[in-house]
Amino acid sequence: MKEDICRAISFKQVIAFVYDDHPRVVEPYCLGMTNLNNTVLAAFQIQGSSRSGTIPNWRMFQLDRVKHLEVVPELRFEVRPDYNPHKNNIVDTFCAVNVH
Repeated sequence: MKEDICRAISFKQVIAFVYDDHPRVVEPYCLGMTNLNNTVLAAFQIQGSSRSGTIPNWRMFQLDRVKHLEVVPELRFEVRPDYNPHKNNIVDTFCAVNVH
């Protein structure tokens, strides 16, 4: 799963998955570890649902709760101007979008 996410990040491809029983469609930005040793994905959710109901929105997803992940190669994204790579609490990055 990590390899699929990193590949999607490098090609700026949208991914879809189920998280907490809610379908999600997101633009993946950064995959890494938090200081609590959780593997997380920082992403911008563009479709689907969530407990909060706030979509679109920036979100952090714990990778061990992600199910049925699929890369959607025909959907690509541009880096959002409000993306802040230093605001995601990731201390060890596996992969991240190139902001340049």
